[in-house]
Amino acid sequence: MRAALLFVAAALGLPCARTPAVEGVVLSNDAWPRAANLQQCTSEVIRISGLEQVSEAAQGQACFEWLRLFS
Repeated sequence: MRAALLFVAAALGLPCARTPAVEGVVLSNDAWPRAANLQQCTSEVIRISGLEQVSEAAQGQACFEWLRLFS
């Protein structure tokens, strides 16, 4: 109902209360790799996948899978 009233008010050009836009918000998630550069992204993928103590081949495969998923 409220959405319908706001729609009608906007359609008629009536002034309605607006909240100011939010600025400067940064969202982060520990389960998502930071990708500022390739080295940071690679270390984040290894951390998130829990592959710190495995072979480089397994770490490389995990990085390849992440790159294929999100590119």
